[in-house]
Amino acid sequence: MAADAFASEKAIIKRAEGLLSSGNEAIDFRQEYSELLRQYRKLFKMARLIMRTSDRSQLQLKEAEEALAIANRRMERELNVGQEIQMAMLPRSFPAFPAQDTFSIMASLVPAREVGGDFYDFYMLDQDRLCFCIGDVSGKGVPSALFMAVTQTLIKSAARIENSTAAIMEHVNRELARDNDACMFVTIFTGILDLSTGKLLYTNAGHNPPVMRQPDGSVSLLDQRHGPAVGIMEDAGYGEDTVTLSPGDMIFLFTDGVTEAMNPDRKLFGSDILMELAATNCFDTPETAVGAVFEAVMEFEQGAEQSDDITLLSLKYTKGPKYGIFKMRAQPRLDEISRVNTAFNSFAEKQGIPIDTARKINLVFDELMNNIITYGNSNLQTIGITAHATDKGLTVTISHEGPAFDPCKVPAPDTNLMIDERAEGGLGIFLVKSLMDEFIYRRAGG
Repeated sequence: MAADAFASEKAIIKRAEGLLSSGNEAIDFRQEYSELLRQYRKLFKMARLIMRTSDRSQLQLKEAEEALAIANRRMERELNVGQEIQMAMLPRSFPAFPAQDTFSIMASLVPAREVGGDFYDFYMLDQDRLCFCIGDVSGKGVPSALFMAVTQTLIKSAARIENSTAAIMEHVNRELARDNDACMFVTIFTGILDLSTGKLLYTNAGHNPPVMRQPDGSVSLLDQRHGPAVGIMEDAGYGEDTVTLSPGDMIFLFTDGVTEAMNPDRKLFGSDILMELAATNCFDTPETAVGAVFEAVMEFEQGAEQSDDITLLSLKYTKGPKYGIFKMRAQPRLDEISRVNTAFNSFAEKQGIPIDTARKINLVFDELMNNIITYGNSNLQTIGITAHATDKGLTVTISHEGPAFDPCKVPAPDTNLMIDERAEGGLGIFLVKSLMDEFIYRRAGG
C-alpha cells in the first residue's frame, strides 16, 4: 500500500511540473489544481492509514513479546519447581553408609533443561538387606516430577513389607495404574541385595538392562525382562530373577539419557560404548564408574544440548561373608584344654574374631571340658570341638560320648548367698550361660 501511494505522489508532482512549464494559457489551472488537491488528500488519508497500521503492528508486536516473556518466566518457574521436587527426593550424601564394608554405592542425576522424571533410591531394609532402584517417568516438567515422587514413595513403603521384588512392582503398578487419567508410566529396575550371601533378587519393569562387571573386567547385561513399564495396566504381572554376587562384582544402572545421548551428527551414544567403558579400569569403584560415564557422555555430545536427564547408580559388592570352620579332637585329659585353647586362638586371629570374644570361648572350653573329663566314664574316648564363624556370629559345639547330662536344667545358683551357703555345683554352667548369647544341649544316638 505504501509503495502505491508514493508512486502516485511522484506521478502527480511530475504532472504539475509539466503544466507549469508548458506556458499554455488555455489550460484551466484552477481545475487542474483542484484535481491535484483531491489526489493529495487521497494520498494523505492513505499515509495516515499506513501510520495507524504500523503503530497497531508495533503495539501487537510489543504485546506478543510481553506475553512470550511471561510464558518464558512461567516455564522457568515450572522447570525450577520440577527440579526442586526431583532433587529433594534423592539421597545425595556420599559415602552413603560409611560404617559398611560389605558394599559401596554411588549415584548421580544431572537433569536436562527440560526436566524429566528420572530418579534413583537406596536404603537398608534391615542389617543384612539393601534395597535399591532406578526409574524413568514418561513426560516432562512438574507432572513427571510429581509422578516420580509418588512412585519412589510407593516402592519404599512396599519394600518394607514385601520380600519379593516382583510383589513390590505389582503393588506399585496397581496403585499408579488406578485412575491414571494422564496415562503416565515409569520404567523401573529394583533389587534387594542380601549382604550376608551376595544374593541379588531383582525385577526389571521395562527399564534399560544394567551392566554387571566382574573383577577381571568381563562385562555382561542383566537383560531379563519381567514385565511392562509400571502404571499402564492395573492387572499386569511381574516376575523376578536372582544372581549371586562375588566380592568385587559391580552392578551399574542407568537411564536412557545415557544411551540416547546425541552428538551434533545426530548419532547416539548407544550401549556398545558403555560396555567398552565398563570393561576398563574406570570401573574400579562406583565413584570412578559414575564419573567416567558422565564425562564420556559429555565428550560424545560435543556441546550439544542435553535432551534428557542422565541418571547413574553404581553398586559394588566389596566383601563376602566371613566364613571359617575350626575342627579338632582332644583326649579326655585336663592338660588337653590348654592345647584346644591355643589352637582355637590361632583360628580366631585368622578369622578376625575379637580378642575378648576368643577369651570368652576359652573360659567356656575350660569349664565344659573340665566337667566332661571329670564326670565322664570309660566310654569317653575323645572330645570333638567344632567352631563355625560367619557374619552372623560364632557357633561352638563340644561333643562327647559321656553319660547323659543336660546342663540347661541345672538351676542357677543364688548369687546373693555366701559360697558356703550355696548348693554344690551349677556355678560353672551359670558362667557359661552368661558368657554366651545362646546355650543349647542335645543328645542323639545314645
